[in-house]
This record gives sequence, C-alpha cells and structure tokens, in this order.
Amino acid sequence: MELKSLALATVVVVCTFYEAQSAAMSKLKTRQICPLKPGSCPPYIQGEEKYHPYPGDAARYCQCSHGIPVAMNCSPGLYWNSESNYCDWPHAIAPVPETAPVPETEPVPETAL
Repeated sequence: MELKSLALATVVVVCTFYEAQSAAMSKLKTRQICPLKPGSCPPYIQGEEKYHPYPGDAARYCQCSHGIPVAMNCSPGLYWNSESNYCDWPHAIAPVPETAPVPETEPVPETAL
C-alpha cells in the first residue's frame, strides 16, 4: 500500500511541475518584443544584464534575453531609471519622465439613415 501511495505522490508532483513549466514557457512565448534597432541586444553573456528604456513609454523597459529585446513593465507608479537600471519612483529620476501621449481619435461621422 505504501508503494502505491509513493507512486501516486510522485505522479502528482511530476504533473504539477510539468504544468508549472508549461505555463512559464507559454508566458515567455507571448512576451512582447521591444521596438529597438537590430543589434541593440548582444548575445547572452553569463552574469551580464543589458537593459534599454522602452521608446516612448517611461513606465516600461527592454531587457535583453539571449540577444532578443523583451518588453517589461515597471510596477504601477514607477518609471524606468536608465542610470541605475531599475524601476524607480518618479521623484528619484531627473528629469521626471513623461509617457507617450495617447493619440487622439477622430470622431466617427454619423451616417444618414
């Protein structure tokens, strides 16, 4: 009986690990790529991290992941600090960053019925 319980527990652990790993891989595949110039992110070098500000949005940044610039979000209320390479409070960043303006939409004309 103990052997069956051990086998069942092993199956549960393996299945749980597989589901967690699958979810993490799925999330990684859906990450947004940053709009940077080609070559902005070098190939991966052990122990070296490369970051860039996200063009037009101070609340985001780009993290190089094996040569690919991946878009990342700062926590709400924080902005990317290029000098220290982390998300920071607006008062700690000089000058205070601005986010890109939201484009205005043109009103849709009413059509005659």
